[in-house]
Amino acid sequence: MNESEKPVTGTFRPGKLHLILGIVSTVLFLIADVVSVYVAYWNIDGSFRYPKWTAIGFGVFWSTWFLAGLWMILTYFREEMVVAESVILKQECFRKKTIQISNVSQIIWKPSGKMIVLSPSSRMKVDLSNFSSDEQDQLTTYFRDTFPPDIQKGWAGFIELRTDSSHRPTPEEARSTAYICVSILFIFAGVFGYCWVAGLGMQWLVIGVLNALAGVWYLWRISKQRKQTSDVDLSS
Repeated sequence: MNESEKPVTGTFRPGKLHLILGIVSTVLFLIADVVSVYVAYWNIDGSFRYPKWTAIGFGVFWSTWFLAGLWMILTYFREEMVVAESVILKQECFRKKTIQISNVSQIIWKPSGKMIVLSPSSRMKVDLSNFSSDEQDQLTTYFRDTFPPDIQKGWAGFIELRTDSSHRPTPEEARSTAYICVSILFIFAGVFGYCWVAGLGMQWLVIGVLNALAGVWYLWRISKQRKQTSDVDLSS
């Protein structure tokens, strides 16, 4: 490979979507955790046969999702992948892996969008979906062009699936999908609200309110993105 054709190297980090989803998930699941445990433990509407055990069940369930949200926030700030001229470094939340480029013995491409880099003494798993589309293209190009094809396994299946899924939706298609998601959230909110009105328990009201709040937040996001798109069109 000529020096001018050498793929771009650099530092790659999870996209901001990880941080946004982490913050939203943490806040929503914390609210659900606190409210559901409080309602169940004190049996406010008398609908729970075993209030304490129900409260424990709610606490374990919602706390699991709350911790998952915290994990996403942590990965956003901690994880990164550095591709340099002689070394590949992957910083995970609690450990760091380093592979010298000269020691890479095999690269396994997975149809799921993951990649495994092997050396005689180390194994590095890279989930390309954690990065933006442009960074995925850069990393794919780098590894495909830097290492000999005979040590790369599964490339045909990987690139076939990537080609099939490479269509990026237009802003109109993205908004249409977003409106469908909003509609589903409000439908769930209505169903859960009806369950509460029917006397099935306060927990259904809590879940219904959370769905409604998620729908309102989604609508705000759609409105914000539409405004940004309009501003770009006007400026161009």
